[in-house]
Amino acid sequence: MLNFRDTNLEFEYRENDIIQIQENTLNNNLEAVVQFYANLILGLDFDSFSPLGGSVFFRNAQSIANMAQSLSWGGWSSFENNRYRGAIINAFLDETLKNYRQLWYTYHRKGLDEMAANPDRGRRTILEALPVLKDVKQARSSEVLLQMFADSKLDEIVSISEKANKEEKKETYDLLRNIFPSMSSQLDPLKK
Repeated sequence: MLNFRDTNLEFEYRENDIIQIQENTLNNNLEAVVQFYANLILGLDFDSFSPLGGSVFFRNAQSIANMAQSLSWGGWSSFENNRYRGAIINAFLDETLKNYRQLWYTYHRKGLDEMAANPDRGRRTILEALPVLKDVKQARSSEVLLQMFADSKLDEIVSISEKANKEEKKETYDLLRNIFPSMSSQLDPLKK
């Protein structure tokens, strides 16, 4: 669901310190980061089971990000860098990117889950849903959601697509190469 390397993470921890999660309270940056990513992961998981099902968790993560920003901890800004936690959670809750979250549901529930019963239908569902990524790129070419999707799903999509017919492979390759040009070597198996 999530493969993301947070490179702006600083915290103090002394041996035997207790991390105690309390609603609407942040005692330190480590506690905030743990709460944030727990909510982000739960949001992604719930979005994979029902359309926009993770909204409550994304809003919790946004609340944590807002509190952490007010405490001036690094890595939480919504504006300095699109890979900061504040910007990431704002992207998940951005109404103009709602189709991305719908794709997440279609990909997992209607695609991967369907593959157990009917692999061809599940694969087609996934491949037919992927053009939403093109819309996300057109809306925001440097969108962090695209990178997060590529990091967690691109290898899986290539593996799924290898069993597609030649035309489906070519369409998938062309689409993904245009969206993720720096990852074209990862897509090479689709050229066969």
